[in-house]
Amino acid sequence: MDESRSSLDANEKLEIASALNSEAARMREDMYAVEARVSGSSEAGSEGSAADVKDFLHNSLINPPEFHNRPSKPDAAKGWSKDLEGITVLLAEDNTMNQQMAKFSIEKCGAKLEIAHHGRHALECVRYRMENYLSNYDCILMDMMMPVMDGEAATRAIRDLELKMGRGDKRHVIVGLSANVGPEYTARVKAAGMDGSLSKPFYPATLRNTLLQVRQGTYKGFEGEMTCPGDNLPAH
Repeated sequence: MDESRSSLDANEKLEIASALNSEAARMREDMYAVEARVSGSSEAGSEGSAADVKDFLHNSLINPPEFHNRPSKPDAAKGWSKDLEGITVLLAEDNTMNQQMAKFSIEKCGAKLEIAHHGRHALECVRYRMENYLSNYDCILMDMMMPVMDGEAATRAIRDLELKMGRGDKRHVIVGLSANVGPEYTARVKAAGMDGSLSKPFYPATLRNTLLQVRQGTYKGFEGEMTCPGDNLPAH
């Protein structure tokens, strides 16, 4: 059993509460921005206002507010260890709240975080870095259930791209994120090319410990999972 998932300590409770409050405040800011835009449009005249509001709402649906691109508060990491400083993490996750939870936790420890909204977006992020001769992401956190392209398909595509670009010996570390557990799930994502998996929901300490192991080169993923008692006993 993962002891870090058994209970939340005071720091983790404070961290989660802060992340939720931060997201709520940012959502209110966007709501005020919508109201201001709509109000301004109505003053411009009835004919233009309807079309303007329609275009604005359409654009908001196609391109949702990118909360993750907003800079963190300068004191966001105050009092927390910078043990992840210098690494770059790609999070492929379509849920805004999950994005904010991960962002709040990871950036506090000094890591740089980029966010992809679905699997194809993640693939294109990887492709961009390769085609521009940039270093690999230190870790890709890949949600399994996403629109456009799911995590399993995106992982297979990234592994194919690595081979095509001659980086087969410098593979990304890809860690799956899923509420699914069990041998069938594990076999499927291992076959897709994932190195390990985190069960959702995960606690901040679990996520940071995983990234720290990746940074230190000690992450074993699926290879480090314990076997059940008797699995390796000789047959009679």
